[in-house]
Amino acid sequence: MKRAFWTLLAAVLVSIVAVGAFAQEGLHPGRLDPSWKGLPFGGSRDQVLVVLKKRIQERYGAMIRDTLDVRDRDRLGREMQKEIDDVQASHIVFDGTQTGWNVSILRDEFVSGMGIEMILVREGNARFYLFFLQGAFYKLIETPPDPSRDSALTALSFTFGKPTKVDYSDSRKAHVGLAEWEQAGPLALSMHDFTKSFQTVMLRWALKEKDLLVQAEVRKREASGPGLNPLIKESQQAAEVEAKDPADELIGKPIPARKPADHGKRKPK
Repeated sequence: MKRAFWTLLAAVLVSIVAVGAFAQEGLHPGRLDPSWKGLPFGGSRDQVLVVLKKRIQERYGAMIRDTLDVRDRDRLGREMQKEIDDVQASHIVFDGTQTGWNVSILRDEFVSGMGIEMILVREGNARFYLFFLQGAFYKLIETPPDPSRDSALTALSFTFGKPTKVDYSDSRKAHVGLAEWEQAGPLALSMHDFTKSFQTVMLRWALKEKDLLVQAEVRKREASGPGLNPLIKESQQAAEVEAKDPADELIGKPIPARKPADHGKRKPK
């Protein structure tokens, strides 16, 4: 009886380890960037914060070790702690009270009232958006420091193989607008080209099961909405003064405001 119990327990532990190892392989972002190894898709906010804190400590740790000046080492230590504090304090809840997100690069990534929350991580020109659904981490979005579509596609293809689906943004099929990677594991990976509207690309990892639920609600919202995307409506309206685009802070690169149309010179009185 005892032997049967321990045999069953060993089998369960082996299966758990196998699932964890499989999640780390496949389309896990840790294959592209080793500092993401251990990022627990399906895990809690606290578990994700452990990984984020470790990433920051490892990045600054290398710089501190290579710095001989004591004052510079103290400065780096303070900067490291500030980044850790900023990440731990980052808590964005999509409950309808936030402003600006519906005209940002994330406009199709959330629906208010679904229990979606987010942690925003800034690393130089790179931005990382970590999404939670009902408390469980399910999606990582990155706008990389190199906004080149070709660079991103090359890096992803080298790591994960050729995309299983490609949509082009031009009739000559010279520019990839969307590339998707599908494998048997729990994650899906895609690259979206936003260079025209936001001067960057989006790399997107998500748990398939939870992402399908959110995207279904996004489609319902679009079907019942006013019709035009807020970004399109904004571009059609002439502004008397330059307004700060809510997306500027998110990607660090301002989008020029549309100038008022010239309807002719006024006649002298």
